[in-house]
Amino acid sequence: MITKLEIKNFKNFEDISFDMAQVTVLVGPNNSGKTTILQALTLWDMALRKWITKKTSSKAKERTGITINRQDLFAIPVPEAKLLWHDLHVRSGVGENSAIFLTITLEGITDQKAWKAGLQFYYANPESLYVKPIVGLDNPENLELGQKESVAYLPPMSGLAAVEERLEEGSIRRRIGEGRTAEVLRNLLWKIYDSTDKSSWDTLCKIVKKEFLTDLLPPQYHSATSLITCRIKEKNHPEMDITASGRGFQQFLLLYSYLYYQKHTILLLDEPDAHLEIIRQKSLFNALADYCKKNNNQLIIATHSEAILDTAAENGDLILAFVGTPHRVQKLEHLKKSLSDIPASDYMLALEKQRILYVEGTTDLAMLKAFAKVLQHPVQEKLQQTFVVYMNTNDLSYCRKHFLALKEAVPELEAVLLTDHLTTKPEMPPGLLHLEWKRNEIECYLPLPAVLYRYFSDNTEQRSELFTSETQALLQEIITQETAPAALSDPNHEFWKNEKLSDKWLSPILRKYYEAIGYPMELRKSDFYLLAELAQPEKLDPEIKEKLDNIASIL
Repeated sequence: MITKLEIKNFKNFEDISFDMAQVTVLVGPNNSGKTTILQALTLWDMALRKWITKKTSSKAKERTGITINRQDLFAIPVPEAKLLWHDLHVRSGVGENSAIFLTITLEGITDQKAWKAGLQFYYANPESLYVKPIVGLDNPENLELGQKESVAYLPPMSGLAAVEERLEEGSIRRRIGEGRTAEVLRNLLWKIYDSTDKSSWDTLCKIVKKEFLTDLLPPQYHSATSLITCRIKEKNHPEMDITASGRGFQQFLLLYSYLYYQKHTILLLDEPDAHLEIIRQKSLFNALADYCKKNNNQLIIATHSEAILDTAAENGDLILAFVGTPHRVQKLEHLKKSLSDIPASDYMLALEKQRILYVEGTTDLAMLKAFAKVLQHPVQEKLQQTFVVYMNTNDLSYCRKHFLALKEAVPELEAVLLTDHLTTKPEMPPGLLHLEWKRNEIECYLPLPAVLYRYFSDNTEQRSELFTSETQALLQEIITQETAPAALSDPNHEFWKNEKLSDKWLSPILRKYYEAIGYPMELRKSDFYLLAELAQPEKLDPEIKEKLDNIASIL
């Protein structure tokens, strides 16, 4: 059994390592590297066997490396060998020592003995690469124990061929490695049926009967045409060829046929749940896991299935999440949120920035930037570069779930949440700092009405038309009508702190003013940051600097 995998410079991964268990489930979004892990294990297995075979047959005292042709990599189909290397970098310069090595190292326990075997690959040309062991040579038993672990990789099924000729063992393996599983199902069934031990065929038929209430009839080989046919019989229906069955049935049959066709110690399955409904996804995973545990085999599955994910968690199996840096899952609910709701771009930004600023909307961020500009606060640059998430609500459950899901992928992640004044302040998880304005909202920190007069009295040509001596008197009159006298005479009056000024004071006054002068309303809520930019630093509440300081400490 493999207990640890280390990879350097292979496809998606520059340098990763993680532990593995008897049943290991790899979960994550598309193109996150799950299949790459299965391919790395397959490449290691194939290369080690080829190296040992060459070494055994060679008379040379020392064999430093052997050649692997690209055509040998039928489980990892690539048009050019260079595509196996991370970012296609096969050399760091020129000369003999410029090669960038691709390495795959496994640790395991076989026959109750621990072993470690690492292989180093280096690029030769578009059609070939060289490989040699670099770890485990100090004790030849390392490589021998590693070779005892038989690795088998089964890609997902993509339909069933209409007809199928009888194939030799090598042709079956090659087609499976190339992902052409649709061309070998009947051959697998025939191999199981035609074996001297009929117990595997009988067991397979019982499983199909139990799961689908369908009789799997013995396959037939037609020597005249070299074709294999296989039929099934459903209750109250006539016999029919397996091509008439559903895709889920065919996928199920392929997996079990593969399982009984050849006894493998390490079974690698890529999306075995494809085309299966939730109930059968669970039963299939449980059956495969139980089979491997009873027969001392190892099962490694790459999947998108929440059903398999839940079942693996219930069984206590190892779950590796391929969101951000591959890692062992700590909180299943956070991972499920990651897989279902959060876009891949959020993971990339979280990995790159390591910090998040949560605000209600774009207006809040624009106001923050304006206040930082007025105060010449050092957080200005950070506000321009940080990863900002807009909640578009004061329901903080979204923020909490979003942060925890990303933290599952980026453990070092920290964040700051800035909200309006809330009646309740829910508890936030470690690493997420919740800042709350003491006043009703961020617009309550505008020095009003001074910045409003200052905005319209600006020297720009457009605003000079809007603010003559007559319109100035008109604006003052509207403000006087809409504002309590006590508030007008006291800039620290509770009105300016507790009222939702953006909606109940600023917007109504602006609307009446623009209507009175006959202009379309151009200064809307999204533009209120322009008022903030006109504030005098000494007129701003000290709390603004305090909040900016706190935000700067996180970002």
